[in-house]
Amino acid sequence: MTEYREEVRFILALNGALIGEVTANMRAITIRRDRNELWTRFIFYRSPSEDEIEAMGCIGTEVLSNFRDESGSENYEVMPSGRIERQPNEYLVFKRKEEETP
Repeated sequence: MTEYREEVRFILALNGALIGEVTANMRAITIRRDRNELWTRFIFYRSPSEDEIEAMGCIGTEVLSNFRDESGSENYEVMPSGRIERQPNEYLVFKRKEEETP
């Protein structure tokens, strides 16, 4: 049960850090924990701007400010379309609504 509470804590921390930072280019954002490291993955429609890269750092810092014994990493990938596959133990925290293609 303790592990579940920790997962909820970092999901909520990321959710709070996203307020006012999500751009139209951000397609989805996930988070996962591996031991004492939090990994935040940003999926963009096209290459992120300098401002978006800075926002990723701000979001990561905000998340880590909630956990004193954790370290973190932010990374991104450009995926204009297609199914977003999650890694094991990865949680989807934000996903933009997209048009369905036939």
